[in-house]
Amino acid sequence: MATNEVDLSQLFQAVSKVMQQNQAQLNQADPYNHNHGDNMVDIFTTIANSVQQNKTASPATQLKTAAAQLRTKKSGSAQYYSQSLNQAARELRSAKRVDADNAATLVQTLLGGGQSTKQSGSAATDVLSTLLGSLTGASGTTTPSATGSSGIDWTTLASAGLEYMQSKQEGQDTLTALMDALMAEPTKTATYRKDSGALVATTLMQALGSMLNKNR
Repeated sequence: MATNEVDLSQLFQAVSKVMQQNQAQLNQADPYNHNHGDNMVDIFTTIANSVQQNKTASPATQLKTAAAQLRTKKSGSAQYYSQSLNQAARELRSAKRVDADNAATLVQTLLGGGQSTKQSGSAATDVLSTLLGSLTGASGTTTPSATGSSGIDWTTLASAGLEYMQSKQEGQDTLTALMDALMAEPTKTATYRKDSGALVATTLMQALGSMLNKNR
């Protein structure tokens, strides 16, 4: 794999694993059908398997194919992520790979429920774009890492992000505020969907951090 290239199969497998770990909790939090955790496991397992089966295709084709598989499922969450994947495919249509330069676009689109990153225009979207661009090196700036080498320590950053996500102190939960603004309305209206969305967001950040640090 080329330097700084993101393995989409591994990326979505990481999310699938976290969904499995939180499956019972998400089911319990779902007051209607008590199956949100089941649906989230099915969604990201389907995505990971689809991407793995099409690993030699372009990122756009991998994402579009996975989106088509999700469209056959009945859950609202499956349709939400199907739209997200389709939009991500459009955003990355000319990309030959997912890497440090376009990882921000992928994350933004997946969290946006199918909204174009170019059309969102929100302050939170702009901040996250700048943040991820800087962290992946797209901005051209570097910061000393925990190892003493040039670059960002993604693992440390992800851990800090998780701490922010878990924080309940008003005014300090910056990452949660950003994620709330980026999530589309279907995710924001139900607490259990908001919870699963936060898990997806932090897992994506962790997995990207691990991959991009490893490939430096």
